[in-house]
Amino acid sequence: MESLSDTIWDVVICGTGLQQSLLALALSRSNKNILHIDPNQYYGGSEAALSLAEADAWAAARPEASAARPTAATDGAVRLGPLSAYSVALAPQFLHARSPLVELLVSSRAFRQLEFLAVSSFFVLESSPSSSSGPSNPSLARIPATREDVFASTAMPARAKRQLMKFLKFVLAFDGTDTGDDKGDGDSAWQSHASEPLGAFLQSSFGLDDRLRDNVLALTLSLDGAGVTVAQGLARLHRHITSMGLFGPGFAAVYPKWGGCGEIVQVACRAAAVGGGIYMLGSGIKSLLELELTRDMTVKTKLLVRGSEAIGGPSSEDVPASTSKQSGQHLSRLIAVIGAPLPFLFAPTVEGAPVAGGAVIALPAGRPVLADGAASEHPVFVMAHSSDTGECPVGQSVLHFTTIRTEGSKAVLESALTTLLAAFAKEASGDAEGRANEESPSIPVLYSLYYEQPRGDEARVPDAEPEPEPEPETETPLGVFRFPPLPVDLMVQDAPLEVVREAWRRVMGPEEDDAAYMAFVDREGSDADDMEYD
Repeated sequence: MESLSDTIWDVVICGTGLQQSLLALALSRSNKNILHIDPNQYYGGSEAALSLAEADAWAAARPEASAARPTAATDGAVRLGPLSAYSVALAPQFLHARSPLVELLVSSRAFRQLEFLAVSSFFVLESSPSSSSGPSNPSLARIPATREDVFASTAMPARAKRQLMKFLKFVLAFDGTDTGDDKGDGDSAWQSHASEPLGAFLQSSFGLDDRLRDNVLALTLSLDGAGVTVAQGLARLHRHITSMGLFGPGFAAVYPKWGGCGEIVQVACRAAAVGGGIYMLGSGIKSLLELELTRDMTVKTKLLVRGSEAIGGPSSEDVPASTSKQSGQHLSRLIAVIGAPLPFLFAPTVEGAPVAGGAVIALPAGRPVLADGAASEHPVFVMAHSSDTGECPVGQSVLHFTTIRTEGSKAVLESALTTLLAAFAKEASGDAEGRANEESPSIPVLYSLYYEQPRGDEARVPDAEPEPEPEPETETPLGVFRFPPLPVDLMVQDAPLEVVREAWRRVMGPEEDDAAYMAFVDREGSDADDMEYD
């Protein structure tokens, strides 16, 4: 331990969230002296993947969080397995095939240590008339996202198919710029509507009805629903559609096995450790005078890179949402481990497609799809993970519910879980139409965890040459690079990756060629026959 204090570190990285860990990966072959610390006793920060025992302890430290394990109702019912057999991701995010993060994982060779599963099917929970005078009876409807899907649909009238095909063609031509060429179909006019809500744009420019708008908005994966801007929504849709089929037929996105971004964090930190980086968990920053650590140790560094970890106190992960210094929106999240495999969600969508490990279900805002015919103020998104992800035992699944926090959002998520389990039970029994006089077998909830997270800001990127931030605790200014809060979304955003590159430039200096960023060759002894992505 004494040598840590004697070393002058080129950089101390505080926190093992996705951004900090990617920076560690980028520096893993730089021959720099790197000390990587984290106030928590686990890797990953807000993106961590925890066992159920760790999740229980994590929830117990947060007033707004709660974990529950319902008792099995009958003998022979599916029961919760050993707590270590589960790995629940606190912020599950998937990667589109054309995501810059995928490119970085490939160029850095980190992909060799990762296993990806397809995320192939996207569904909308639709309300359908009940046979009684009671509330609607929601059912799952798969979203058509390709020309083949649209033409194969039997639930869509010909006019709606033409409208949707026109819009899909428009999205494929979208490149984020206005060419000024008037093609007569609105292609050149989107920039005049760039900051307007996408939902209204879909109706005014393409005549899409409520059902088609729900489908399109669901594919944006935006928690803002119809309020997502035209510019943001079109960019998200273009990324999704152009990613389709890149890694194989029938899917546009992938999910890292064993915990999503939490597994990417583990791989990145292992690479940095192999390259000589030193790791200390349970060590935060006490002050910025030669970095006094919470383990009563002082280290010297040329640059500190940190996230939103508190100085002299707990990490940002330990600060309740109600008292966090981070302002802005928060998200309500619910994780449910259920006793059913849900094969209909993960089945291949086209010939030659793999069995998926993940699926996405959207509950549109304002639609009466919750229990008792209620509607949510904001959309609810559900990421379903099969046992193939390694996050639960065979025969079970993990559901991740997310919506914008409101006064009643916890009840909304609980209602969404109840409604979705009923829809799953009908689907599993071959009764997708939901006959009112027959009761489908119920699906048990084996474990649940409710919690809240700051949403972050997907648009915030530092200046090209950020200045060091002097901390009020120090008399001598110390070079500090601070990552903005990582946006909590269903897919990894591009902007935070640019922040990592800026931090790498700060560490390496202006003489380093930008082309060297994350551009590694295989280490000696690695398997050169591993699959390559083109």
